[in-house]
Amino acid sequence: MSINKKGIMLHFIISVILAIILFSIAFGVVAKVFSLSDQAKDSFNDLVKEVNKFANSNKEQTSKLLIMDANTAIVIFDTNKSTVFRSTTETIEIADPEPTSTVGGETNIDGTTIYNDYLTFPSQCTGMPCMCLCKELKSIKLLSSNENLIEREYSCNKIICKELDHPAKSWSRFRKVVPDNLEKQDPRRSTVTLTKQGDKVVLE
Repeated sequence: MSINKKGIMLHFIISVILAIILFSIAFGVVAKVFSLSDQAKDSFNDLVKEVNKFANSNKEQTSKLLIMDANTAIVIFDTNKSTVFRSTTETIEIADPEPTSTVGGETNIDGTTIYNDYLTFPSQCTGMPCMCLCKELKSIKLLSSNENLIEREYSCNKIICKELDHPAKSWSRFRKVVPDNLEKQDPRRSTVTLTKQGDKVVLE
């Protein structure tokens, strides 16, 4: 009887240990998926510092290396309104395309649709201009839709915002990554160019 109790107790202890190990692994995977990497956060903070430093300098142009996680966006809000964080086009091949409409000053052809995705102004922005790093984008609503232009609005469930010390123009960069599709993966590292336009810093 004593031996059976010891066997049951040993089995119970092993089961508990295995459960803890499996939970730790699962929690680590989920945390990795839904959290920002330290590199990406540090790069975002460095960009904020670089914008402020550049605004106070005599330089007319400079550049900064930017590291971004997959499917994240960095956006500068210069007003308390939604800002475009991603603009893409989708073209369907057709025979003998002819210009049919003009959207935003550019002529579109039959079969081409422009998608403008807006990030709603976050409550974390306490002053203007404000630069934000968004991790978890969530579709809110369709703003408008026609043959050549579709506009959608998104919110961000996981966001970091920093107020800039100097005026800056609205700007955004989105890193798109589609799993198992190398043709639809933006590079993790890219370069941001900073210039000045009057009293404003302009990022490109």
